[in-house]
Amino acid sequence: MSCIFSILFYVFLYFFQHRVVETRQKLRSLEPLAGRTLMVRGIPVEKRTQEDVADFFSSHGCTLEVTRFLHITTTIMARRKELRRVMTRRRRMERKGERTKDIDVEVKAAKERLKNAVDEELQPDGIAFASFLSADDADVAAKKLRLPVVGSACRSHFSVYQAPAPKDIIWKNIRNRPLGIAGRMLAVNIPLFLLFFLFTTPVSLFSAVTEVSIAILQQNATD
Repeated sequence: MSCIFSILFYVFLYFFQHRVVETRQKLRSLEPLAGRTLMVRGIPVEKRTQEDVADFFSSHGCTLEVTRFLHITTTIMARRKELRRVMTRRRRMERKGERTKDIDVEVKAAKERLKNAVDEELQPDGIAFASFLSADDADVAAKKLRLPVVGSACRSHFSVYQAPAPKDIIWKNIRNRPLGIAGRMLAVNIPLFLLFFLFTTPVSLFSAVTEVSIAILQQNATD
C-alpha cells in the first residue's frame, strides 16, 4: 500500500511541477507585450482571411496572436444605419403592443442586405498587428519583413514598426491571459489532489482502525 501511495504522490508532484513551470514560462512570455508586437503595412492582397494572415506571420516566427484590419465601406455603414433604424421602429411598435409581422419582414430584408454588403465590400486594408511569443522572434520577423519581397504581381516592401504601447491598444483579442493560465492550472491540480486524497485517506483510516482492533483483541486475549 505504501508503494501505491508513493507512486500517486510522485505523479501528483510531477504534474504540479510541470504546470507551474509552464505557467511561469507563459507569464514571462506575456511581458512586455508592446516589445513583442509589430505593426505591419503592406500585407499581400491575396492574404484575405484571418487564417491566411496568421499563416503568413507564422512563417516568420512563433506568433501569439494576429489581428487583421478591415476596411468598412460607406455602403456597409449605410446598411448598418438602415438596420438600426428598422430595429428601432420594431421596438417602438412592440412597446405599443402593435403587430410586428410586417416590420419583421423589413428587419429580415435589412439584415440580408447588410450581410450581402459585408460579403461583397468588406476588404482588407493591408495593416495587421502580430504579437510574437518572444522579443527575439519579433526582431527576426521585423528584419525579414523589411527585406524586399517578391509578390504575385510586383516587387514590394513591407513597412514594419514597433507597435504602440499597450495603453494605446485594446488587447481584447489576446487569448493567453494570466488569469486564464492560473485557472487552467487549478483546474488540473485540484482534481489531481482530490483523486490523490480519495485514494489514500480511506486506506489510511482502514489501516488505523484495523490496527486498533487488533490491539484491542490482543489485549482482551491476554486478559
